[in-house]
Amino acid sequence: MKNADLLTKLEFEESNIPPEERNYSPKYAYLFSKCCLYYYNGANKYKDYFGYPKKCWSRTAIKAFANQVANGMKGISAQKPILIPSLFDMFQCLKMFHFEVEDIQFVGTLKRLEVQASHIVDKEPLVLYFELV
Repeated sequence: MKNADLLTKLEFEESNIPPEERNYSPKYAYLFSKCCLYYYNGANKYKDYFGYPKKCWSRTAIKAFANQVANGMKGISAQKPILIPSLFDMFQCLKMFHFEVEDIQFVGTLKRLEVQASHIVDKEPLVLYFELV
């Protein structure tokens, strides 16, 4: 996927989301673009300034995370959480796309999470929703 295609893809995915769920952070668009590049171009072609992903990281979890964000804009609301196998995988996936976890709140159950994160360079905030499966 080329950078020029990312805006079209974002607009398409956004059109499938109810208007009340479209008030996501501008950093979500950044995460969306990184996930699209990783998912559609493949892990071998994905070039990262920080050298991510590290060899010991779960490519399966990262690809599943990127797919959910790139195809369905998961994580923008508690109604559309990103499904993730473990907290460890969640931390890796966020780090992969340059975010650090600042705070975690449970949403209703111990399996549903609201995660406050910040970009590792510019410190801009991002709120994502996850469900442990």
